[in-house]
Amino acid sequence: MVKHKLTILALAAAALITASVSDASAAGALALGRDPGHRVWFGSNSGSDTVEEAVRSAMRACREHGPCHIETTFWNKCFAFAWQAGGGSGFGWATRDSLRAAERAAVRLCESHGIACELRDSRCDTVGR
Repeated sequence: MVKHKLTILALAAAALITASVSDASAAGALALGRDPGHRVWFGSNSGSDTVEEAVRSAMRACREHGPCHIETTFWNKCFAFAWQAGGGSGFGWATRDSLRAAERAAVRLCESHGIACELRDSRCDTVGR
């Protein structure tokens, strides 16, 4: 009986450790770039083990199009990025607890610049969200 309880406790502890490790693998980043003509480009990352890894990945993707800077980093959140359709220079991004909420907020922020926007990227930075 004692051995059975110890086995259950060991399994419970292993589950908690696994949950903690997977929560730690939930860093994301958004990198943005703009040129003087107001063209916008971006790179994003989610689900990285560290913020540094997320930043490196987002910057690498963004720099394929030109110079960039890190706009934001996030943990255990959902992220969305929208920009103006038809070549406008407006954009919007948001992080929220749900993907749908992040997408709505990013599009709403982008459209506050006066032109219709389209969602370009959205994802959650935790597995199973």
